[in-house]
Amino acid sequence: MRSLALELRRRPLRLAVREARALHRVCSLLRELGLSDFVELGVEGVEVPRRILSSRHPKAAFACWLASRLTGSTSLTLGVDLGERNIGVAAVVEGVVAYTGVLRSVAEVRSLVADLRELGFPLRVRLGYAGQNPPDAKRVAAELRREGVQVELVDEDEARVSVLLGDFSFMGKLSPHELAALKIALSPAAPANDTVK
Repeated sequence: MRSLALELRRRPLRLAVREARALHRVCSLLRELGLSDFVELGVEGVEVPRRILSSRHPKAAFACWLASRLTGSTSLTLGVDLGERNIGVAAVVEGVVAYTGVLRSVAEVRSLVADLRELGFPLRVRLGYAGQNPPDAKRVAAELRREGVQVELVDEDEARVSVLLGDFSFMGKLSPHELAALKIALSPAAPANDTVK
């Protein structure tokens, strides 16, 4: 597992941004993501798709797109920690932690999933649940499955002990919800049937 910043430090990326408005938006996103020092901007390089800059979740979309450019993969796993007030999310592209964040509602999660799918990512959503009876996780899983999304339920207690995060756990930059979502995304694959009682 590697962070997007570490991966960009190892393999710098040059982006082509030709419009002034898009250049301002890309610079702003790079600053917000803490990636300004690792990406070169100019008229030559990989062109940033407009639909990323106009998405409802541009930070997540842009970070996932950068990770897919670096890894050559569009396969994306989204870990979701369903809290009472805050929902942690973590997007991992081929072993690169592209994005972590906190959302406020299940509607925002569905919106993020829709954005990532519109960008062409074959998406696997891993929803964390706690305890023997996870009605919220089951409800959200059913909603996403109706929209054609591949969803797995992941026991948060198992994810907490089975996934070691290394430098992500002591840096102090991630909230507890983001850490939980990252562990959910990276936990070992669940059995084929996720019928949780």
